[in-house]
Amino acid sequence: NLRNLAESGALAASAAEHRPLLAAVARHDRATAEDLMRAHLAHLATDWSTPASGDGRPGHSEQMG
Repeated sequence: NLRNLAESGALAASAAEHRPLLAAVARHDRATAEDLMRAHLAHLATDWSTPASGDGRPGHSEQMG
């Protein structure tokens, strides 16, 4: 969840990746932009895909009862 990402520093680290990516796009540096975007998207499988509530379902903040 966002609170955990913010507290761990992962949210700030993810946001910081946007600047060099946008700079590469502005320079029309396709190879660098592609590499940076691939690295950035790789975090989806790690930083952003953890369950928020411990119920085993990514992104779900409420448990079913």
